[in-house]
Amino acid sequence: MSLAYYMVAETDIEGLDLFVDGKALAHADQQRLSALCEALKVRDLMDFVSIGTDELEDLFDDGAAPDELPDEQWFTAAEGLACVRALRERLRSGPGDLHDTEAVAEDLEAMESALVKLEQQGVRWHLAIDY
Repeated sequence: MSLAYYMVAETDIEGLDLFVDGKALAHADQQRLSALCEALKVRDLMDFVSIGTDELEDLFDDGAAPDELPDEQWFTAAEGLACVRALRERLRSGPGDLHDTEAVAEDLEAMESALVKLEQQGVRWHLAIDY
């Protein structure tokens, strides 16, 4: 299976497709993406990654999970939009910032489209990782 990021909504919205390929974004230089977020003065995109307790427990072998696991975190769509839009605009204007800049920008555009719909519905979200 190939590493990818995907979006999770806190509540289901009938007819809303949150699909983002997410592979280019997951394979991008994460340090460079973080540096771009810092330079753009927006929240780091990786700050939006969270995982549910059940999924976290599944990562541990036979009950070896710690007693206290972090809670799943949720973010407003507006928080995500500020980051995604700033990164997308930067990548479109500075194509040498990342390897496969075009594919990363496409992932960000798909995220932006989904985040706009989540914002309209007042639904929070987070990124998750598909291993």
